[in-house]
Amino acid sequence: CVLITTQHQNFDAYTAGASESDAVEWEKVSGRFTPINFNEPAETLIRLAVPTLRQFGNKEKVTRKLNKVLDDTRLLPVGYSSALKEKGVNVSPLDGITSYVVISLLQKYGQNERSLFSFLNAKGSHSISAREKGAPYLLSDFYNYAIDRLSHVIYSNANPDKLQWESAERAIQRADHHSSIDPRISHPILKSILLINVFGREGLFDLDTAKDYFSAAYGLVAENTLDELTDKNIIQFLRHKGKLTFVEGT
Repeated sequence: CVLITTQHQNFDAYTAGASESDAVEWEKVSGRFTPINFNEPAETLIRLAVPTLRQFGNKEKVTRKLNKVLDDTRLLPVGYSSALKEKGVNVSPLDGITSYVVISLLQKYGQNERSLFSFLNAKGSHSISAREKGAPYLLSDFYNYAIDRLSHVIYSNANPDKLQWESAERAIQRADHHSSIDPRISHPILKSILLINVFGREGLFDLDTAKDYFSAAYGLVAENTLDELTDKNIIQFLRHKGKLTFVEGT
């Protein structure tokens, strides 16, 4: 006899907040099943999300500048980039990489499209609806949203990305030790770098590209902040990965 069942999350997710004995029981249950994960392609989900995104007005212009910078980075899968260029697909107030990270993170840590539409309709801190009217919703905004609502998954020992999230936290703390670095700019930049590293494809996001991207998002002061973060050995560019990464150790 073969039992086939569907779940909206993996067995590990059911142990969140459970006692140690209950977690062991869930582990026993999961051992009796062979999981087959299914995630809708990101390009399918973003097409489904477009009608909901329209309610936010789509009038801000920052994301156009950000998307222009992203065009040559190859951080997005080809299929997803193509979907963003289809007629009628406007993901503002998100830019391309933010929309992709939102989908990818919620697929990995959440409940696929259910979490995506919960995000789009969310109220309260760090939600799209809570941003200033006419402002874009950027990577750092979504970082805050994810930490606020999914920290139990992000910092779980079962999360293979846990060390990268912790590395970002340490980078933020190290940056705060330098009076020459403005935390209002460094925090969003470092949070964005983390999300690009975890969920973006290996492409080309070097220091010059980062300056163009973050200047479009936060103003020219972002260029000086990136130079400071590099000079203080908090971030570095790894050529073989094509990305900025956090420097650990001394």
